[in-house]
Amino acid sequence: MRPANANANAMQFTKQSFMGIELDILIGHPEHELLFVATQVARCAGLKNPSQSIAQHIKRADVAKVRACDVDGLHNLYSPSLQARSWLFPEATVYQTLLRGHAPASEPFRKWVTEVVLPSIRKTGKFDVNEAQDDTSKQFAGELAALHAEVSGLKAMIQQLLDRPAVVLPEAQQSPYGTRKGLPNHELAGSGPRRLQPIEHIQ
Repeated sequence: MRPANANANAMQFTKQSFMGIELDILIGHPEHELLFVATQVARCAGLKNPSQSIAQHIKRADVAKVRACDVDGLHNLYSPSLQARSWLFPEATVYQTLLRGHAPASEPFRKWVTEVVLPSIRKTGKFDVNEAQDDTSKQFAGELAALHAEVSGLKAMIQQLLDRPAVVLPEAQQSPYGTRKGLPNHELAGSGPRRLQPIEHIQ
């Protein structure tokens, strides 16, 4: 038998540099390998009025998103950027948000996509971040490798939880004495066998 809450127990937030930006990243979700706090991403991207931008963004049917309060076990995790009604974005939506922004912090990512990645795909039909020689690609390759290692380690931990045999406890037996289950009166903590007290002789 597999523990039903194995994935919930294994989820965790990690603060990592992602595309050159420090973000709180949720790993271990059963349906999304990576989830990001939407308002944090919007601020880092430089969107005006992040909360309003997120509200407009999530109305689109083609935008993938997850409500924090709908994720089992997430209330047990702490992230300073997370609230119960926060939205979480998967990886693809984060890229879209960063490309829409104008903040200096996310500018290296936008330039990398438009000046390195896309031209390489046009010229060669592919792009391999591990083979690229520019400094930004090398930086992002290192960040992605660190995140990949963390995700792989968490997946291994989840698998160990799933493979762990279930412990079956024996059913408690009904006490023939009608007291606490499985314990006759003289075995109750703090008491011994009861004895009848002698009655004093009345003169």
